[in-house]
Amino acid sequence: MAEKQQKRKEYMKTYRERNCKKIKVQNRLHYAENRDVILEQRSENREVISAQNREYYLENRDEILDERRRNYAENRQVINDRINNRRQSTLERHFKSAIFGSPNIVYHKTHNLGPLNIEFYTYACYEANRMTYIRNNQKTLRVESYKGLLDHVNNIGRDNTARVGNIFILPSTFVGGLRFMSKLYQDNMEMIRKFGRSDLFIAFTCNPKWEAIKSELKPFQNPSDRPDLVTRVFRLKLKEFLDDIVKRKLFGEILAYVYVIEHRKRGLPHAHCLFTLSNEDKIKTADDVDNIISVELPDR
Repeated sequence: MAEKQQKRKEYMKTYRERNCKKIKVQNRLHYAENRDVILEQRSENREVISAQNREYYLENRDEILDERRRNYAENRQVINDRINNRRQSTLERHFKSAIFGSPNIVYHKTHNLGPLNIEFYTYACYEANRMTYIRNNQKTLRVESYKGLLDHVNNIGRDNTARVGNIFILPSTFVGGLRFMSKLYQDNMEMIRKFGRSDLFIAFTCNPKWEAIKSELKPFQNPSDRPDLVTRVFRLKLKEFLDDIVKRKLFGEILAYVYVIEHRKRGLPHAHCLFTLSNEDKIKTADDVDNIISVELPDR
């Protein structure tokens, strides 16, 4: 009976409702080619805006970025005339510009949208465009070098009559893909083979009450309303934390380290870090442990 109650508590914790503002994105990538927008003008002419076009994003968020869209339309010819003298804009750079804006802007509309801000920050549009590029540029990405793998995949496709359509291979540069994750895993295993097992496991969590976050929030805002602010502050503090351990040698000489960033149900990021110490600085006695770990209880 006690074991069943313990399992029930674990299940309740696993499926506990999130207490941060989140949305679900259902992105069916095999329909990515049909995401073009057709504008019917008053002159009965039609204009097709490709999903790869920067104006596609502006048309779908006209109610949010109406002023930015007008400025883009007015300056489009100027941008085209000077395209050889400036860095070409990409969807990633455009998203960064729309989200972070300029420090000279007193009122940034996307920072004051509340829950709608979370919908604006979704990654699905950018990832779908990357998938479209990979699908249309298999030869450019040197997929022929995976010929053995491609033949194997095609044989599986022929054996399984339920699978219809073409098969495309994601390169190892696609973040989150199987080859990308496998490459990281192999790199980590090689690190362990060369330097040995890790000595320190440290979790670095984000605190929504950090002064750097609170000072930039409006009176009506919560940290969950500004994921751009929370992630930037967390990234800077994580970098300083890693510098303390690796460069300033807080625990001694670091031979190798690896970390991964995740997000909790509250919407806050946290990092799991593994560090491998040199033989001279390894933890060998109980006193070494006491010199590193301490427990402080509050006065209440």
